[in-house]
Formats: sequence, structure tokens, C-alpha cells
Amino acid sequence: MSKREEMKEVIVGIYEYLGRLINGVNQIAESYQCGNEREANKMMVDIIDGIGVVIEGINATAEIQDEKIQIEDINEHFIGMVDAFENTDYVLLSDLLEYEIVPVFEDWREKIKPLIEG
Repeated sequence: MSKREEMKEVIVGIYEYLGRLINGVNQIAESYQCGNEREANKMMVDIIDGIGVVIEGINATAEIQDEKIQIEDINEHFIGMVDAFENTDYVLLSDLLEYEIVPVFEDWREKIKPLIEG
């Protein structure tokens, strides 16, 4: 298997994983909105790990990306999430997840999709 084929497999995995990650982030946001902070906080650990995996995959496949995925797009939102978490502002945290993080993940999926189809 060529290096490009291996990278394409990684891209397919990232695409699929981002779909699950989006669902998970939405689930966490909903848990915060419903007042289930304990449950949401437990799930956040998995989401943070998942984001790390996705970022590693994106970095590892940068040379075959037609439209470079800017992982820096998420940094500003992470800072806001950390602040909200530290201040136990779960309404803000929920909003950041739902209205800032999910759109970034959806954008990444859209940039990855042509690589899978092509």
C-alpha cells in the first residue's frame, strides 16, 4: 500500500470519526442544557481525547489535503471552553460546543469529503 493510500484510509477514518464526534458534542451540549453537568463532564473527557485523535490525523495527512484544514480554527474556542468550564458556566460551555465547535467539525468534514470521493 502506498503512502497516499494509507493517508486516504486515515482521512476516511477521520471523516467517520468526526461524524461521531459531532453527535457526541451535541449530546454533551444537550446534557448541559438539561442540567446534567456530571454526565456531560464525564463525556467531555472522551470528546477531548477524540479531538486530539482527529487533530493528529489531520496533521498526518496534510500533504494530500486539497484544501488545507486549519486546526488553529478551534484554538480560540478551546480557550473559551476552558474559561467556561473553570467558571462552571455550563450555559456558555453548551453554547460554545453547539454553536462554535460543531460548525468547525462540520467544516472539516466538508473539506475532507472530496478526498474520500476522489
